Amino acid sequence: MAPVKGVEGAFKPGYLKAAKGDVEADTSKLLRRKINIILNRLTDSNMLDIHKEIIELCIKSQEELDILASLVFEKAIGQAKFCKLFAKLARRLKDVCILVVPPHKSGFSGLLVEKSNLHFHTPFSEIEKKTNDELNAKIEAAQDSSVKKMLEAERENLVNKKRDAYMCNMQFVGELYLIGFIPDRSVRCSLHNFFEHMSETMFEAFLVFVSTIGPRFDETSKDYLTEIMNKVERIIKNIKISSHLHFRLKELKELRARGWQEEFNRPLDSLHSSNQPDQVVSRRASHVEKTPLKQPLSESTGRALTKGSLQALSMVMNPNTKQSVDSLKLGSGNRWNQWNQGCGHLNVSSP
Repeated sequence: MAPVKGVEGAFKPGYLKAAKGDVEADTSKLLRRKINIILNRLTDSNMLDIHKEIIELCIKSQEELDILASLVFEKAIGQAKFCKLFAKLARRLKDVCILVVPPHKSGFSGLLVEKSNLHFHTPFSEIEKKTNDELNAKIEAAQDSSVKKMLEAERENLVNKKRDAYMCNMQFVGELYLIGFIPDRSVRCSLHNFFEHMSETMFEAFLVFVSTIGPRFDETSKDYLTEIMNKVERIIKNIKISSHLHFRLKELKELRARGWQEEFNRPLDSLHSSNQPDQVVSRRASHVEKTPLKQPLSESTGRALTKGSLQALSMVMNPNTKQSVDSLKLGSGNRWNQWNQGCGHLNVSSP
């Protein structure tokens, strides 16, 4: 019997890895596992419970605090819908975790801002290049051709994941600014840094960031934001930008003009079109009300149905309705087979 051929990168059970010394069960990994389980259950409704569970872990060292900040950051940039949620949690953890940190070290908020800023101020072109270089190194090191093909097929997916995480971090930094972790002067420097590496991806990141910080930053630095927006419009004329991003810039300007109020939150009065005033609508409504209703016609004769014909038709359509037969006029002679002729003259040629 031929021996089973081993596959590169095959799955190994945990106990086999531990037997070879690949994994060490230390307190840091145990803490990381506990925090990860807790953060996976975070929702708006159980925010207080999650905060309490993290406090009960009794984080005492700078290394443990760094683990907490790293996991919160990773969860926050995992998907855009989690950015605001984990920013709320970070605000609750700010004052509690800083008590265990020496004066010369960063607290929880400082560590979280450092991690997000490092990602924020790195151009996406560098992140994309680093991702491709790491993948190329894995492909060169792989000996199995099937593994090489699998890694190459994952290239686009990996780059897209990095790009999504980059955009999520833009939103997360904005959320940290809204909760007071980042001052206004840092935001001004961050906005200025976009122009040094402006590209289509960086322009999209700029739109995400400004749309997040806009409501608050427009109150404190309105003139500066106007200057930045005008500068961006001049710069994008010299680079290739998709029409989709041009429309997003237009939407951002309209959002700012509405006072950062979303379209679906606007009052109904402001949604009336200027080219269709209320008096035109009321005039049309009055015209409809004054239009007389046409009398229904018989399908067989084409003449208007009379009261007796309508009563007979109502009886046929609603057989459960109790009504006297004598009250119905079914044509001359009151013959039942002539009911469809209404109350007019009897058509002799009809059977």
